[in-house]
Amino acid sequence: LFHAGRWSAKSIPLYELFFGRYRFWRGCRLFILERQRREKVARYADEENIVLKTLGWSTEPIKELLKAIKTWEFEQEKSKTIVWSPQSKDVRRYQGAWRRVASRPTRNINTVVLDAQQRAGLIADMNEYLQPRSYRWYASRGIPYRRGYLFHGPPGTGKSSLSFALAGLFCLDVYIISPLDPQITESDLSALFSSLPQRCIVLLEDIDSAGLERDQGSSKNKKDGGKRDYSEHTESITLTDEELTGGISLSGFLNAIDGVASQEGRILVMTTNFPEQLDPALIRPGRIDNQIAFTLAKKDQMREMFLQIYWNETDPLETKSSRELRSAHTNDHARRFSAETNKYLQPLLQQKQVTYDINELEKLADQFVGAIKEDTFSPAEIQNFLILKRKDPHQAVQDVDAWKCEVLKAKESGSNVVTGIER
Repeated sequence: LFHAGRWSAKSIPLYELFFGRYRFWRGCRLFILERQRREKVARYADEENIVLKTLGWSTEPIKELLKAIKTWEFEQEKSKTIVWSPQSKDVRRYQGAWRRVASRPTRNINTVVLDAQQRAGLIADMNEYLQPRSYRWYASRGIPYRRGYLFHGPPGTGKSSLSFALAGLFCLDVYIISPLDPQITESDLSALFSSLPQRCIVLLEDIDSAGLERDQGSSKNKKDGGKRDYSEHTESITLTDEELTGGISLSGFLNAIDGVASQEGRILVMTTNFPEQLDPALIRPGRIDNQIAFTLAKKDQMREMFLQIYWNETDPLETKSSRELRSAHTNDHARRFSAETNKYLQPLLQQKQVTYDINELEKLADQFVGAIKEDTFSPAEIQNFLILKRKDPHQAVQDVDAWKCEVLKAKESGSNVVTGIER
């Protein structure tokens, strides 16, 4: 069994310079780096400064050093997607509007289950928008340089996954905002959007659950159906009664995402399971430029998922050092299981990943797909089943009928519990 304590004990320590003055050489030039701290500047954070000095009459050596550091940082993180979320309101004034919350491995765009034509069109559209020449094209025609996408479809179809895959493909950071966050007011939301970098993806997940609705008491609103632009900013537009604590109205939200102070160059991605519940003003052209529909799994998508799970051409062979490292993470407590538990546990632990010929896998994939009717299960449901059987594609093909029946039975009865699914 894996032992988290032993694994973490072997992780590489993170070293950080203490406050003070340091000298170092780069080439034939001496640099002086000073890390300063002024305590009790604010209630929540000390003020820190980093001063970089060198001898000479020009600042070019310092600029070249900073450029080299920036290039090094890019090389270190080009295979990662950085995720940001709003800073706590108490410290936003002193530490900026956004805080880095995660650094996750870049997801390959090919691992997202989506129609190939849709995927290609989306990539081409986003690539054209991000080109430097596009900014000049937008500016010369007086068009705000922004792009918005709506990803809609049933749960588990890959809407959020596609957002992160696109971020990895174009090396963009992801900024996540929840309009339901009780700490975010309309002024906070405007400040967050105005402080975005020029190139990033802003992700608003499940926007249909944010409670952004027009005031049903407005007769004028009922008359024009929300189709006239001026009504978006002048009529009384509020949240539902249940969401009043969130403090963000629809008009305030719209002003934040495309108001005068909103940052240009960003890509806005909204995801929803129920697009018909969204206010027309929220997804009108100019705010949402492209809508991508996600469906339940098709035959070709299921086949692609099957091959992705079991085709391990790029998996490295296990070496002596990797075996030693794996044994170093072994949990000795595994020996203390009861005989009854070990009877079932040991065969599962002793399963090894087998490399299969691609021709054999394609035949198995055809059998697997033939057993499932398309537009019945979400890609997430199928992926979850395949992960349970990831070491044996033959077992997956053998068990798919039983799994299919159990899941459909649970759906028909309205139950969230699926029984009879074994690894």
